[in-house]
Amino acid sequence: MLDKNSEKILRSLKKQEDNFRKKENTENETSKISFQDIKDSFPSYSYISVIFWLNYLLEERYIYNQIENREHVLTIDDIQNRNAKFVIGGKGTAYLKNKKYKMMAAIIPLSLSIVSLIISLISL
Repeated sequence: MLDKNSEKILRSLKKQEDNFRKKENTENETSKISFQDIKDSFPSYSYISVIFWLNYLLEERYIYNQIENREHVLTIDDIQNRNAKFVIGGKGTAYLKNKKYKMMAAIIPLSLSIVSLIISLISL
């Protein structure tokens, strides 16, 4: 399980990729998000916190960066040179879809139980 901030990063990367796929004119558009855009999503958190979240997601291969031969590593030089851009991987997409199904699997039986309880109380 990922924390809510890591999930927020995954959702923003997924949204960017979906927007990229929907657009017909993709010359100036990209499915990648820069480090600064991700950091701007977390104004109250420090840079080091965001870097740790990104490093974890990179190491676990939820996301990838575009730097050749270092797809799973984020260095300070990459951030300072503004080379760090990220894209969601297949594992990240699968995690977001699986999380939705897990939540539905928990909510549906609970709601059915509540409805059946109400019906049984009414029939008394």
